[in-house]
Amino acid sequence: MCNPLRISLLLCLLAVACGGRRGVPGGTGGVAVTGSGGRGNTGAGGAAGIGAACAGDADVRLVVADQRIVRLTMNEILNTVRSLIDETEAAALVGDGVIAGDDSVASQRRFPPLQDLLIAGDNFPKVDLIASHVASYVLAHFTTVTGCVSANDACATVYLDRLAARAYRRPLTLDERSRFNANYSKLRSSQTVNGYDVTFTVEEATSYAVEALLLSPQMLWRWEVGDPARATTFPAGIPLTDHELAAHLSFFLTDQPPGEALLTAASAGTLRTNLAVYVDALLASRTAQDWLRTIMETYLEVNQLPSVVVDPLRASDMGVETRLFLDNVLWNGTLNDMLLSRTAFLNTGLAVDVYKVSPPADATQTSFVRTTLPPTSAPGC
Repeated sequence: MCNPLRISLLLCLLAVACGGRRGVPGGTGGVAVTGSGGRGNTGAGGAAGIGAACAGDADVRLVVADQRIVRLTMNEILNTVRSLIDETEAAALVGDGVIAGDDSVASQRRFPPLQDLLIAGDNFPKVDLIASHVASYVLAHFTTVTGCVSANDACATVYLDRLAARAYRRPLTLDERSRFNANYSKLRSSQTVNGYDVTFTVEEATSYAVEALLLSPQMLWRWEVGDPARATTFPAGIPLTDHELAAHLSFFLTDQPPGEALLTAASAGTLRTNLAVYVDALLASRTAQDWLRTIMETYLEVNQLPSVVVDPLRASDMGVETRLFLDNVLWNGTLNDMLLSRTAFLNTGLAVDVYKVSPPADATQTSFVRTTLPPTSAPGC
């Protein structure tokens, strides 16, 4: 399906994935670094068509974007824990109040998404507490989490190596792998602590290694600095690495770290040449659709309805109707429908009290029915 929304998403995505900007202060949510931004070799739109590879440095579809290092939001960290560990621990982080649940922070979101770029002061204790909480969970559920039937160094090391690559969202360098393995080996060796000889068990060493991993800058920040060896001169830019592109694609469309399919494609070097295929696959997922609706609700400030001084019931109804409208337009309609559609999803309260129309057939106070508003009503979202 050639959905204009899909085309726009590809263009927006490629504003970072297929271009380079000078090293100036980054956009919202990013810290710029010296140099010029990432530029890839796969474009969208234009005469070459959606998903066609860029024709070269003179391709008009090439755009520019800052190099940046972007701190993960708390929701992205929560989603990362869900991906790295499991759903049970992610739910426990919310249930124990370590990370605020999405429902409690939804009304605080603004567009564009602003955030404190530094992990310091009040922020670092939160991150430290998350890492400690996850480490305790790994220790208590070692076999389930690691898949190691017996607690031995060989199995624990394999698990930690795999986990580190997923946390970094790319393969570790030789130096990183050496330091990470050395950290585990040190934890397993005999040490003198307060005058006592201490040797951590396999389970304890694994737990502490996981805690250190979750506090590492490679995990807590998204790196989009590119590969200098592939720098181009016109336009001046440094292409994103394949793994940086995979992370950007996944976080942009789902607010979650890249899964196995994207990471495998990045490692194989096939992500750029099949970018539209992976965009389509993500957009077909419930996760991406829910996240895009969340972004649109934030952009349209629908998430602010709970704080508006109106009839609480009507505010809730308006929120439900807008979500139904967005789901219908985003995945079944066009951008024109977003602006001009007279489609609405009404219950009896909205029909009578807000739109001043007769309730559609089968509508009740709790049942929202799709209907077409009269020409006198304002179109669009």
